[in-house]
Amino acid sequence: MRAAFASTDGTASFDGTAEKRRVRGQRMSYVEIAGLRKTFAIRGHPFEVLKGVSLSVEKGEIFGIIGFSGAGKSTLARCINRLEEADEGEIRIGGTDIRKLGKDALLRERRNIGMVFQQFNLFEAKTVYE
Repeated sequence: MRAAFASTDGTASFDGTAEKRRVRGQRMSYVEIAGLRKTFAIRGHPFEVLKGVSLSVEKGEIFGIIGFSGAGKSTLARCINRLEEADEGEIRIGGTDIRKLGKDALLRERRNIGMVFQQFNLFEAKTVYE
């Protein structure tokens, strides 16, 4: 398993693997994120949570994101599945640019994307297969 670390100053900034691969013309990974940015307004002031996040995940690879509370882990996950809209950057899954999909196309694409969040709330009496 590979892991990315969210920084201690409350912002996420990961490795630049995705951008480096694209520049070199190598085959793209299954998940490619490049230059992802997200800013929230806090008490009327901008607070940049994701600062140009770039990362790649190979097909079949298990990838974890760890970091302190408030470091941007959940925001990154929510931007990947578009529950939250990023301000800029690219998110490609299986070669599809998720940020450019319309509502119907996004719903179809989400059927092939799975994520497990911190509060996954599975039934205690059920297995994943049930």
